[in-house]
Amino acid sequence: MTLLGGGLLAPGAPAAPALGIPANTPTLFALNADGGTLTPVAGTRGRFVLTLSKLDRRGVWFTDRPARQSGSVRPASLFSSWKALGFAADPPNAVLTLAGGRARADTAALELGTPRYSPRTGTVRFNAKALSSLSAGLARHGTKVDAKLPRRFGAASLFIDDGQDDGQIGSGGGCSLGEVALLAREGSPLAAGLLPAIGLTLPIDENDALYSLYFATFGAAPAGQFRIPTLTAPPGMTYVICQYGDFPFGPGAANDCATNEINAFPSVPGSNWTARRDIAPLAPGLTWYQCAGGPRGDSPPLCTIGQVTLFGGDAVGPGYLPADGRILSISTNVLVYQTVGNAFGGDATTFALPNLPGPVAGTTYGVCATGVYPSFG
Repeated sequence: MTLLGGGLLAPGAPAAPALGIPANTPTLFALNADGGTLTPVAGTRGRFVLTLSKLDRRGVWFTDRPARQSGSVRPASLFSSWKALGFAADPPNAVLTLAGGRARADTAALELGTPRYSPRTGTVRFNAKALSSLSAGLARHGTKVDAKLPRRFGAASLFIDDGQDDGQIGSGGGCSLGEVALLAREGSPLAAGLLPAIGLTLPIDENDALYSLYFATFGAAPAGQFRIPTLTAPPGMTYVICQYGDFPFGPGAANDCATNEINAFPSVPGSNWTARRDIAPLAPGLTWYQCAGGPRGDSPPLCTIGQVTLFGGDAVGPGYLPADGRILSISTNVLVYQTVGNAFGGDATTFALPNLPGPVAGTTYGVCATGVYPSFG
């Protein structure tokens, strides 16, 4: 399940086939740069010039619906198709995220003008306008907007939304309300729609849907409030609760998921999930369920990079690598490294995935390495 993150959604415009992307299909792009600047335009308010330097030679695109596909695209090809994609007539909204930036100063929402790109230097410039809120597509992925970013920054990622609905639902970015998830990072900040599982109390009148699933299951709370569970995560990781997401479909409908995916829920998530009562519950009131396969068959939702998911069997799902402590190169796994860091080992050029055995025989944990990049606010 997709829990958080953000990306560039391109419309199914005539340029799509020329870029090697299926036509009439919402597409997710990710572009990364070594650094850049966000320079205010003199005499204006909220207007900037965004410069990204040393762009990676290839960006990545994904399609999620109606089928999962992916590939690479050269920045020059993407920018030369800007008009044909409809971005010149309708400037797209974007999110700029800074790797290793200070909390509350690492995410900006911008409206982008036409790019000016130098293939020789790998530098692109946009006239940009600051946005105080996110488009529906980016908000759905749980991104937060910070009031101010540094003028000069290091490694960064650019995510752009053309405003087209890709069919996903839930402001929590595709998670099911009340679902428990594990992230390969420790502490905050977290994306919007997710709460750390540390026994927080929440007002019932602002979280009535979540309360209808949890009630007083996880302990006493002051009048008009209820408590979410306290869960102890493995070292270097964080358990989170989906606060704003899709209401569990219940036994009468199928919920989207990857085949053999195992997650913890406070209630039956759908008819395609089977309780795994052989796995000890994380807390009383939470039950593990295994997915028999989602409505989209072999094209489940994109996972979120850094998300740790349990699977039945010896194999992990699409987009995942086994959580077996393997060492990866930073240079070829930049997005995963930006999420996981060196918490589990590595050096200046490498990092390690967590080594997390399954709780019972015949189960395997995986770490999402190819999917939606999370935007932490």
